[in-house]
Amino acid sequence: MKLRHIKLSEEIIIKNETITDIVIEDSTFFYSFLADLNNAFNGNYDKVEIIQNDKRLNLSSNALFIVDPITFDINSRKIRTDLAKGITKNIDEDIEEEFSSINERINEIVRSNITMYGNIKFKDNIEIADFIKLLDFYIDDSKENLLEKIMAWINSYIELYRIDLFVFVNLFDYLSLGEVESLNKYCMQEKIAILNVSRAREDKLNPFFPLFIIDKDTCIIIKKR
Repeated sequence: MKLRHIKLSEEIIIKNETITDIVIEDSTFFYSFLADLNNAFNGNYDKVEIIQNDKRLNLSSNALFIVDPITFDINSRKIRTDLAKGITKNIDEDIEEEFSSINERINEIVRSNITMYGNIKFKDNIEIADFIKLLDFYIDDSKENLLEKIMAWINSYIELYRIDLFVFVNLFDYLSLGEVESLNKYCMQEKIAILNVSRAREDKLNPFFPLFIIDKDTCIIIKKR
């Protein structure tokens, strides 16, 4: 994958199966770069885009942008709706027949207990999808530490959406060196790419993955691929 920004004279290569770190030295450009990236995730590619297989990547459906891992909520309405849809899709015909019998039994019980209220009408056939929603599925990310949470988030998005690009901001501020190494190994295991955009340069992390440092003149002064 290649990241292109209107103010950068060259592309940033985002490798698969590893973390790619972009360090932006100027605070003003750091803000505008992230704002442009956020706009791209919302469909506005005027200033930044990511190219995969010679095509612009639709970031809203093919990548995940986590600005703040402290407040990130994996159980958004979209996630829970899509989770219910996925579970419904996997239900086989045998369970459908069993559910139909349960539905009929519920209707019998309801009909025998509503006559006292007059002429009552009700929905006498509940679809499996509607019943699944009532079960209120959600993803349990109550893990011991942030690294395990991040891996749970990534795994959920891989399974639900087949996403292979995950973008973070200042990720290394939250993780130890050992945790970063573990996350990098996880990238190789799951064959995904992680892009981290940060302000601080962590020299101790440089040997482990690609690094791009953008100076105050928006020039890429260090490239480690």
